[in-house]
Amino acid sequence: MRKINSKKFWKGIERERKTRQIVIAVFVVFAVILGVFGVIDARKDLGTPRDFAIEGEAANEFVYIDVVAPAFVFAKKDSIKYYFVWDANDYIYIVDLQAKMVDKLESATPGNPVRISGYSKVITDEIKNVAISVYNSSIPADWERVNRANFESSFGKYYLWARDDLTNQMVFYVLGLIILSIGLAFLIAHLVIERRIRRITDGLSAEQAYLISQEVESPDTVVVGKSVFLTSNHVISMVKSLHIANYAEIAWVYFVEIRQNGILSSRAVNIFTRDLKSWNIPTIPYGKSKNAHLQIIEIIAQRNSNIIIGFTEENKVMMRNAGFKF
Repeated sequence: MRKINSKKFWKGIERERKTRQIVIAVFVVFAVILGVFGVIDARKDLGTPRDFAIEGEAANEFVYIDVVAPAFVFAKKDSIKYYFVWDANDYIYIVDLQAKMVDKLESATPGNPVRISGYSKVITDEIKNVAISVYNSSIPADWERVNRANFESSFGKYYLWARDDLTNQMVFYVLGLIILSIGLAFLIAHLVIERRIRRITDGLSAEQAYLISQEVESPDTVVVGKSVFLTSNHVISMVKSLHIANYAEIAWVYFVEIRQNGILSSRAVNIFTRDLKSWNIPTIPYGKSKNAHLQIIEIIAQRNSNIIIGFTEENKVMMRNAGFKF
């Protein structure tokens, strides 16, 4: 049986509980969806790759090259490396290879060609310029030079974007696992909060529970953001977790605002009690009013004039000497 007999109190608890449950459900659903997409993508039939030398006349064609010599790197852009590779007909191709594929091509010989497959992509002007420069500086003086005019007859119009795994299966699985992990973290936090709520409410004496029930239901109680109750004797916050403090127990209250890259990310009222414990009441996005924090601090100060208000240098020194950590 619940000790606190107040519909408003439990309605506030239930509101925050549902918010947490919705967040958990959203993460789990997204993780499942990504997992399903991963399974679908893994079963996707890519078809049979076609010979790049014959069929590589359009972008995004699924093609292959039987490479007969180790790959030669000639350009790097960010984390991408571009290579020259050769087939049995001495055709030269430009390819974008994964590191593990480069290692695999180390064993490629005319008698033991290594097949790589992927999709044809248009060679950019930037890659053309580097390929021309590197190729011309690497060949004997009496060989024909490559320029912009004859580039396509030497290297073609497309390069091969080669990958061992051409599906996005692992991408879907990894993203799904990350999102599921976040969801599980929220679930664990939710269970911890639920346990804290039971511990706090069950730990109240019958007299305390009755007093809080009456105060929460009182028309004189100020409610901020639907989940913060400022009664005649207690400040009760249900935001993220449950906190109940008698005004006489509060030693220090101040407002904190955190910005990341100049953007306001959080705003909260920090509360320190005389037993050297602390907790906060987030007022973004819970308080509709931009001045919700001022309202909370003002009412707390009215209830107990002995509370230290504000995060000033003088107050910091005073509270640190008193044993508070912040």
